[in-house]
Amino acid sequence: QSDGIIIEDALNTIVDHCDVRKSQGNGIHIGGATAARVVNNLVRDANLGGSTNGHYSGCIAISVNTQDAVIANNYLENGRSGIGDFTGIDNSYCTITGNTVTNCTYGMSGIFVDKSGGFLTVSDNKFLKCPSGIVIENTAGSPAFEVGPYLWDFHDNILEDTPLILIAGYKIRFANNIVTNSTTTGTLIDIERSQGVQVIGNYVYGGGQGILVNATIATNASNCLI
Repeated sequence: QSDGIIIEDALNTIVDHCDVRKSQGNGIHIGGATAARVVNNLVRDANLGGSTNGHYSGCIAISVNTQDAVIANNYLENGRSGIGDFTGIDNSYCTITGNTVTNCTYGMSGIFVDKSGGFLTVSDNKFLKCPSGIVIENTAGSPAFEVGPYLWDFHDNILEDTPLILIAGYKIRFANNIVTNSTTTGTLIDIERSQGVQVIGNYVYGGGQGILVNATIATNASNCLI
């Protein structure tokens, strides 16, 4: 798969102060791990082999059955995603904080098909110039507890030229984020077919539309500056 570092079927593994560059696959790949700590690393130029190479997720990838992971204080540049792909079963109780993600296609990507990824905290990160955005999506259909993305707390992040897109999420909180775009087109926060979403206290500037809520139930947008 040509990944830089792989953590697989492991307990309490720490990857700290590593420099991972020019990997054909993912920079750091986590799968089947519990309580992994990926902290203070530099990952640059990942996924150079493209989609035909096998693992094609991001600078740091969270794969199947990864729980209680901490992804913190890493510098991530030029991968398919800064942090992704939350596509596996039961990727829950992970914390993503203090990272800088720049010049990736996606800042974060999580595409779920009837798979669970709940109780994630994403806070105090910088996502810079990732044009496809942060995409959190349940492609299976209706949002529901323990299906797709549920009970995420996404707060106090900076998103520059990086839109935020939620599709069919369940009880997701977006609070106190700064979301800006240097162009006059596109939607900065796009919430589609979701349920129980809170959008609170965000600063949203630029783009064509600030916040778009479509086909969504029981969503609260309050105290935002647009």
